[in-house]
Parts: sequence; structure tokens; C-alpha cells
Amino acid sequence: MAFDYLVEVKTESNYGSGTNENVFLRLVGARKTDGDWFLDKDGMDDLEATENNPCYFLLRTEEFLGEINSIIIYVEENKCDNDSPAWNLDYVNVYFKKGLPDEKKWNFPVYKWIGVQDRDPSIKMVNYIEIDQKGSIIKQWAPTELTNGGITKKKVENHGAPIPS
Repeated sequence: MAFDYLVEVKTESNYGSGTNENVFLRLVGARKTDGDWFLDKDGMDDLEATENNPCYFLLRTEEFLGEINSIIIYVEENKCDNDSPAWNLDYVNVYFKKGLPDEKKWNFPVYKWIGVQDRDPSIKMVNYIEIDQKGSIIKQWAPTELTNGGITKKKVENHGAPIPS
């Protein structure tokens, strides 16, 4: 049985806040952790501050993750593009409904620059972070320190297409 989580990702709206780097998200649940989803929008600059902001991604898991306690979000270098190396992320919301009487929502206020450190030295940013629902950084990693713990990178189901009406 598959379980679907809808993720809303909001980039800060000022010019230059978006990124073309490769962005990945991991959900850390009370029962299980799953990810790393490549948050990619087919045929578009990824996670730009445009009319398609916020972006919605459908993440499918094989098991129920339980309460989502935190998220791990990180940016890896897009070797094809030197434009927009840093990303000013406002928040990530995670929604789940299957089998529950009401939709469940977890909010993760980030309000930080995330990016590949040596690609834009003008901005103080983090590269790999785990954020809780209060917006507190639980942990930061250097690029060589984050292990996947057996988690493989995967594509999202809808590639950033608008879902809510």
C-alpha cells in the first residue's frame, strides 16, 4: 500500500531568492524516515520566486511515516548551471490525509538561505540541515558528513505541478 504526502515549498518572494541547484527533501517521521526526493519541476527553473510559488510536490512512500517530526533539506550542485546557487527558503508544509478523518498538516518554518557554500560566498548559508516544526535547526552537516542511511534518491510523482485548486 502506498501513502501520499503533499509537500508545499515556499521560496522567499524577492528577486534572486530562487535556485537552479538540485534540492532534496527527506521526511523524518515518528515511525520511519523516507526520502530523499529530488524536488524538480520539469521544464522550469527549479524553485524560483515566480507565479508558481509555492510549489507542490507529491511524495509517495511504501510505509506510513507517522507524525512528521522534522525534515532534512539540502542542496547539491547543479553542474550544468552556475546561476542562482543559493536558495532563500521560507517554509515547507507537509500534508497527509489517507485513512484519517481530517487532513494532517505539519509546518516547518525555515526562513534561511540554503545552498552550496563555495558557489556564492556573498551569502551566509547552510548546505544540509534538519529543521523541526519550531524552525529550529536540529543538525547541520558538511557535504561529506550526511549519510543516506540506506535511503535512495527518488523523483517526486508530479514534478512540481500545481495540485491545490
